[in-house]
Amino acid sequence: MKKEIPAWLVLAIIMLVASFCLAGTNLITKDVISEQAALDEVEARKRVLPVAENFSQVVLAPDASLNNLFIATREGGDVGYVGSITVSGYGGPIDIIAGITLDGVVSGVDIGGSDFAETAGLGAKAREEAFMSQFAGKVAPLKAIKEGETKADNTIDVITAATITTNAVVRGVNDIVKNAQGYSSDAIKLDASEEYPAIEVLFDSSGVLEALLVKTDEKVDYALLESLLGSAPPFEEVEGEENELLSKLRVAVNAAYEKQSSPELAPFAGGTASANPEGFGGPIYVEVTFDENSNIIALKVGDDNFAETPGIGDSVLEEDFIKQFIGKSAPIDIKDIDVASGATVSTQAVIDGINVARASLDVASTVAFAGGTASVSPEGFGGPVFVEVTFDENSNITALKIGDDNFAETPGIGDAVLEDDFIKQFIGKAAPIDIKDIDAASGATVSTQAVIDGINEAFEKLIAPVEEVAEHEEKTVSTSFEGKTASASAEGFGGPIYVEVTFDENSNITALKVGDDNFAETPGIGDAVLEEDFVKQFIGKAAPIDIKDIDAASGATVSTQAVIDGINEAFEKLSAPAEEAVESETETEPESESAEGEKASASAEGFGGPVYVEVTFDENSNITALKIGDDNFAETPGIGDAVLEEDFIKQFIGKSAPIDIKDIDAASGATVSTQAVIDGINEAFEKLSVPAAEVAEPETEPESESAEGETASASAEGFGGPVYVEVTFNENSNITALKIGDDNFAETPGIGDAVLEEDFIKQFIGKSAPIDIKDIDAASGATISTQAVIDGINEAFEKLSVPAAEVAEPETEPESESAEGVTSSASPEGFGGPVYVEVTFDENSNITALKIGDDNFAETPGIGDAVLEEDFIKQFIGKAVPMDIKDIDAASGATVSTQAVIDGINEAFNKLQK
Repeated sequence: MKKEIPAWLVLAIIMLVASFCLAGTNLITKDVISEQAALDEVEARKRVLPVAENFSQVVLAPDASLNNLFIATREGGDVGYVGSITVSGYGGPIDIIAGITLDGVVSGVDIGGSDFAETAGLGAKAREEAFMSQFAGKVAPLKAIKEGETKADNTIDVITAATITTNAVVRGVNDIVKNAQGYSSDAIKLDASEEYPAIEVLFDSSGVLEALLVKTDEKVDYALLESLLGSAPPFEEVEGEENELLSKLRVAVNAAYEKQSSPELAPFAGGTASANPEGFGGPIYVEVTFDENSNIIALKVGDDNFAETPGIGDSVLEEDFIKQFIGKSAPIDIKDIDVASGATVSTQAVIDGINVARASLDVASTVAFAGGTASVSPEGFGGPVFVEVTFDENSNITALKIGDDNFAETPGIGDAVLEDDFIKQFIGKAAPIDIKDIDAASGATVSTQAVIDGINEAFEKLIAPVEEVAEHEEKTVSTSFEGKTASASAEGFGGPIYVEVTFDENSNITALKVGDDNFAETPGIGDAVLEEDFVKQFIGKAAPIDIKDIDAASGATVSTQAVIDGINEAFEKLSAPAEEAVESETETEPESESAEGEKASASAEGFGGPVYVEVTFDENSNITALKIGDDNFAETPGIGDAVLEEDFIKQFIGKSAPIDIKDIDAASGATVSTQAVIDGINEAFEKLSVPAAEVAEPETEPESESAEGETASASAEGFGGPVYVEVTFNENSNITALKIGDDNFAETPGIGDAVLEEDFIKQFIGKSAPIDIKDIDAASGATISTQAVIDGINEAFEKLSVPAAEVAEPETEPESESAEGVTSSASPEGFGGPVYVEVTFDENSNITALKIGDDNFAETPGIGDAVLEEDFIKQFIGKAVPMDIKDIDAASGATVSTQAVIDGINEAFNKLQK
């Protein structure tokens, strides 16, 4: 027995031998497994795009939404794209592979992935052929529809009781198509040369390389390619570069970047175009025909909407006025013609129309615009608003689609942009569109502007938006506004608020500074207007600004309005002089102090950023010295930086300001940079030429009435209904008396009615308005009721603090039909099926009665059926529609069922509005 081998040793030997066998097997088979996995991936791509034979990988930036993207080829030609993406479904991640033909048709999808965990019998059906097969032949963007809804060539049937899974898949396929089409339309392609292989590259708007495809027979190390992504050309040559392909690619990417930055221009061939610039009484229609030399050969002024002043402005319709334009070369300046007597504004409108019409033809000829379809998703009020628009060769809109699965504008307000009446008013209009050209959706200016921004951005995509010449043409067709920087001080809550703002030529804000040494807004409330998050929301917005366009600083409406007033006042300073508004008065220029041997500087926006200019003038306004550029100079190397060269600069010496681009030789291929230098010179000249009267008598804001020992009342929405507040302020805006509640008070007994107690009320006495909830102790468990009291106090304060002119002339929203004491019903889709909702509204659109569920109610017992409980239902009573899920407490674990109730309420309300 002692000579037997111990059992543990036998076991150890067996385990050791097994480990060696497994390791050996893995070593032998790992390459085979990798090869098989690669073959499986190729087969998956071929399943979704059967016509393809080969696939070339486009290397994407690490932050790309797609996992990968391949260009599919057959017999040497491109036949489409295959992309993959991972989206979040109901049970976890879902991997999607989709094939797309060159014309945007989905050829097939493959759904699943190793982590696929959708609910068996519900979301798991997404992997079944019956669901996947319906994608083939559909035209993106796709839309998921429920049973009974109209089917089309872009609709996908929802999997019953698996809406979340279906929408996730549809969203993923749309993202793949969008990225593939974006790459297809925007990628720069270079053929192979002796220096580098054939490549395709995609740059973002700031010039950063975000996608790269190499067409070569050599083996490509994709990790090396990724090292180039995320950086902007030009790439410098690396000494001692060991990888020859990488070195060649740097040269190739630089060449592609240069090609994008310097497009070839097509010659102008003349043509006819029209425009509708704003005159004195309204838009003035102008239709003008040019020959190939930009000379005007025919001109028509006015249409049925012409409304200029009879006997004054309507003289622009007269033959003698019109015929003086014939033979003149655009662009036209008002100095080139005889102004209609007493009608400078009307005359300028005709000139603006001619120049805009000429510019539209120039853009078309520059980029050989041939129409087409493009899509974008600009930011709306609730999120991105998807816009897909088709243009004909004259830039007219022929088709428009708004919204996709991510559409989240406010029900009953912002979603009006989806209505047929709103959409069809764009058809036939020529891009770019201005909000004045259409009827904005009532109460939804932000959503309307998002649609317009989308249309214009889509149009720019089709006309090569990176082209510097196209940017310059936009500048030259500007009417009376040329951008630049101005400042103003508007009265805030604690004193004047200084604002310094820079606009581009389209009146968009490019830089904003708020506050100076005299800033005195309330710490912790009004000084929120100094914060970066508050300031940056103005960037990119077009003046004039309305408080509805931005998020006001919490509890600081007066301070917010002061910033907006300052921005708008600065904009007005840079806009056309006020005396032009009175056509019958003779215009006279104020005598100004001349720039006598003085120096001034300015920074005007160039192609790559601000271009600094420092210029010296003699007593005759002639330029005697000029310096261009500083440390922030960022114009395109080899193009825009030509403005730094001595030969360019010295041509300005001796010229008299103001300068026009026609007075000098523009830097070749750098019209925008040249114009920035000229704008800087002219702005510097204007600084030295400011009339003495303007310096001595700055404009001041009208004084407003303050809340001096007065009483006002207001009613703000609480938890159970309106909460009435009557409050008295002293001359320092401190609260001296406060009454809460009236006969309609309906806050919850024992909770919300705590706001009636003396201890709650007396903590407001002595506090200065406006009040923030952080300033007091909220009633326990009654935050909504507490906030209603605070909102009422602040609203009452604003009533007493508003300027007298505002009290006399309040702005009014257009009246809409309201749901007056009527009942309506709807059945939106819940988690288990339709959820019936019957709701009654009063004349103020408040909910007075609500019934949920019918015989078909099928939400999950113990979870979704919580929406039938009284405590859930009664929280809706007294609330005004449209509803948002944030307005109520969702049923625990039943967000989908809760959302169905809210959707039903809003849908029922919308039925009554039609």
